[in-house]
Amino acid sequence: GGTVISAGTLQVSSTGSLNTGNYTGTISNAGTLTYASSADQTLAGVISGAGALNKTTNSSTLTLSGNNSYTGLTTVSAGIAKISHANALGGSGTGTNVSSTGAVHFDGTNLTVPEPFNISGNGSGTGALLNLANTNTVSRTVTLGAAATVGSTAGTLVFDHATALANSFDAAALSAYALSVVGAGNVTIVDPIATVNGTVTKGVAVSDTGTLSLQGANTYAGATSINYGTVEISNDTSLGTAVGATTVASGAMLQVAGNGSLSSAEPLTISGTGVSSAGVLNFTASATLSGTVAMAADSTVQVASSKNGILSGVVSGTSLGLTKTGAGTLTLSGSSTNTYTGATTISAGTLALGAANKIADTSAVSMANSTTFNLANYSETVGSIATSDT
Repeated sequence: GGTVISAGTLQVSSTGSLNTGNYTGTISNAGTLTYASSADQTLAGVISGAGALNKTTNSSTLTLSGNNSYTGLTTVSAGIAKISHANALGGSGTGTNVSSTGAVHFDGTNLTVPEPFNISGNGSGTGALLNLANTNTVSRTVTLGAAATVGSTAGTLVFDHATALANSFDAAALSAYALSVVGAGNVTIVDPIATVNGTVTKGVAVSDTGTLSLQGANTYAGATSINYGTVEISNDTSLGTAVGATTVASGAMLQVAGNGSLSSAEPLTISGTGVSSAGVLNFTASATLSGTVAMAADSTVQVASSKNGILSGVVSGTSLGLTKTGAGTLTLSGSSTNTYTGATTISAGTLALGAANKIADTSAVSMANSTTFNLANYSETVGSIATSDT
C-alpha cells in the first residue's frame, strides 16, 4: 500500500529504509519527508502533495524514479539524489536546493528536467549536478552559489533556458570561479551565463577532460580558466565580457566554432599543443579573435580545412614560438606587429598576412612540405625562411 504524511515530518534515519531499500508504493506528502539513513533507497512510486523532500546523509544515495507530482521544495544537503525520470524532483518546478556536500545525479535517457536548481559547492568533488550517461537537459534556470561545480562522467549534460545559469549571490562571497566543470563527459550551455540584479558572475573553470560548449551571449566579467579538456565557443561573447581574460593551460584547448562569423575580443593566454596535439587554439569554423594573445609557452594553433582563423590582436611571448597546423589558413592581421620573438613554424596548411610587418624581424620562419606562407602583397621582414620542400 501507499504511505500518507498528513502533517509534520516522516524521517527515515540510521540504517533504515522503506521496503528494504526499494519502495514502489505511492507517497502522499502534506508535510516533510526526510531521508537521513545511511542505506541506499529507491522510491519508484509517485510522490504527491504539497510537502517537501529532504536528503540529509552523506553516505547514501536516494534514487527517485517515479513520475512525481509533489509541489514542495527538494533539498539535497548531503549525499546523492539520483533521478531517472524528468519529474523525479516534483511536477511544479518549485525548485531543488543542492548544498555544498550534496549532489543530484542524472541517470536517465534523454530527460528534459523542468526544475530550477540552486547549487553550491562541488558535491564532495564529483559535481553538485552530475550527468552519468546519455544526454540529459535542465530546462530551467540554475542559480550558482559559492564554488558551484557541474559535470558529466559520460554523455552530455545540457543547460537550455533563456537564462541558463544565473548568479544572484553577493560576488564577494564567491570563490575565484562561480562555476567549475568536471568529468570526462560533455557539458553544453545553450543560453547565457548571466548577471542577476547587477551581480557579476565571477567566471568559469574547466578542470577535467570533457568538453564544455558555451553557445550563449554571456555577460560574466570574471576570468575563464581551461585547465584540462576543451571549451568550445560559438558566440562572440561566449567567454563573457573582455574584462575577464581566458587562460588555456598546456594540454587544454579552446575550440572556436560557430557559423563562420564569430568575432571575439577576449584576451587570451595560451600554452602548448592542446588536446591530442590538435592546437591550444583550434578553429573548426572561420572566425576572428581580436583580443591579445599572450603565449606563456610555445603554442600551436590549428585551423580546419577551408576555414580561416584570424588573429588580429597582438600575439606576444619573448623567445616563444608559434606553430600553425591544420589544412586551413591562419591569418595574422591587425594594426600592430606581433611581439613574440621565437620561431614561426608552418607545419600544415597556410599562414597568411592580413597586414604588413606582423611577424617580428628576428623570427625564423620554418615551412614543412606542401605548406604556404602567403604574404598577400604585404611587406614583411623575418629573421630567416627555411623550407623542407624537396
